[in-house]
Amino acid sequence: MRQRSIHPIKSNRGAEISFKITSRVNRILFASASTTAILLSSGVNAQTFTWDGGSSDWANYFAWLSSIPDGIPDSPTAEAIFPTPPGAFAINLGFNTYTVNRLTFQGGATGDNRYGIFSGTLALAGADPTVSFGARSDTGRQLAEVTTSATLRLDATTTFDGTDPNSFMVVSGLIQGSGGLNLTGTGTLQLDRANTYTGGTTISGGTLDIRNVNALGSGPISLAGGHLRFTNPGASVFSGRPDFAIDRDGTISAAAGTAMTLGIRSVGNGATAHIGTSSDTGTITLTDIGSAGASRRPSFAIDGGTVIAGSSLLGRMFGVFRSFSMAPDTVLELSSWGADFNNLQGAGTIGAIAPLSINGVMQQRLCTLEPTAVTRMTLMENSSRQ
Repeated sequence: MRQRSIHPIKSNRGAEISFKITSRVNRILFASASTTAILLSSGVNAQTFTWDGGSSDWANYFAWLSSIPDGIPDSPTAEAIFPTPPGAFAINLGFNTYTVNRLTFQGGATGDNRYGIFSGTLALAGADPTVSFGARSDTGRQLAEVTTSATLRLDATTTFDGTDPNSFMVVSGLIQGSGGLNLTGTGTLQLDRANTYTGGTTISGGTLDIRNVNALGSGPISLAGGHLRFTNPGASVFSGRPDFAIDRDGTISAAAGTAMTLGIRSVGNGATAHIGTSSDTGTITLTDIGSAGASRRPSFAIDGGTVIAGSSLLGRMFGVFRSFSMAPDTVLELSSWGADFNNLQGAGTIGAIAPLSINGVMQQRLCTLEPTAVTRMTLMENSSRQ
């Protein structure tokens, strides 16, 4: 039953009571003033709006179930809830701007059912603004539960929370504003275009899949437990910005057929910088590993693809990591200045642009690690090379 409004009236004893008018049944439901107060304070959030598909227009109050008379979500305390979609819903903002504190997509979609939001701006504001997106029920399909081509304006740092490993949200519209973006949970958030938000990016969990090198706006970038993935259906090369701080264990990867260049600004105390995955086998060129000092005791792991030491000194900087591991079929390409390693482990291939010596013994241009650990290895440039 769709609730449309609550109106106060006076009883014959002077006490205020309320009645609700529904759109489907003409009847009046009475409640005492004290009961209404309890409902509003504990059981019913007066700023909660649930989409029920009564209209495709955000501005049409017939599209929303709420305790607000003829209301729509448009305030820094409003939460817009989208239950499991029974079909493919395109929600039109009508080139207007609406403000919300929370967007909640509950998940559970099947088939081609999903939500799309377009033509306008949604401003995320208020205390701890959040966009929560659940998982589809048919987890075998790579189809987003929600896609938005509308502009998202972050007025404060906004949390995007993928509540399940199969949660998937696509933002193909612009993300702007003075706030930052914080990804949490275990789902995937895909950003398709260059964005202009200025509050920085934190990846605390889940996978942030970016398809434009400028997708992360501006401001500091922290990899703090999640996965930053670069993908592109074509063969584009990502280069230049962004630079990252890996504050806790985190993964940076490039999809197969994708190449990118980046610098790691710093690696946190005891953290492990994971590069690549078993399925993401693209090429990553590192220009810097910043303040990964020995006192921090970080580790470095090549889990997939090819890593190129893009600086002549970078190979020597690998020696600050307490361990360095390579998965099978991975490749590390070094510059002519060689490299230092502590606790080198794995079964990958180390290459160089010139012959190297390993602990003083000349080796060919490529050397392959056996699946064992080496306490310490130093690779030096061969001064007599051709």
